[in-house]
Amino acid sequence: SRRLIFTSERAGVRNLFWQAVDGAGAAEQLTESPDTQYPTGVSPDGRRLIFTDESPTTANDVMAIELDATRRVTPLVQSPFTEQNGTVSPDGRWLAYETNESGRFEIYVRPFPEVSSGRWQVSDAGGGFARWSRVGKELFYRTNEGIMSASIGVRGGSQHLLSALGEGD
Repeated sequence: SRRLIFTSERAGVRNLFWQAVDGAGAAEQLTESPDTQYPTGVSPDGRRLIFTDESPTTANDVMAIELDATRRVTPLVQSPFTEQNGTVSPDGRWLAYETNESGRFEIYVRPFPEVSSGRWQVSDAGGGFARWSRVGKELFYRTNEGIMSASIGVRGGSQHLLSALGEGD
């Protein structure tokens, strides 16, 4: 809440920068990449910035950068398909994003930060621009039909993506 994160081509390619919200001081470049990059969210603990990286070899990918001094970049979802618009749930446990791996854009959710430990398709008739509710119990996304939602709930003492598992609330 003290810094504004943005994309700028002031260094040649659209990379990630941040600056104090009050405009004090100069903007600081967070990444130096030949790829165009767009910020899409910050983890609830403020430690990671989630962003889309437009790579010429793997299309768009969902990445994270540590917002500490290391500025370590980690691929979260990277394939020959387009993955973009990643966003982390308010409890920091889920990453939602869109991908066109099925031939059209659909919304998927993975555990966060261990994204390789599971994957669930949320939408089934297209979807994009996923956004979490403020408390993180619902995921909203856009379709050609309008705005849809998926519920998160508790079952057996652990959290599950209920709509992706085909269950009710």
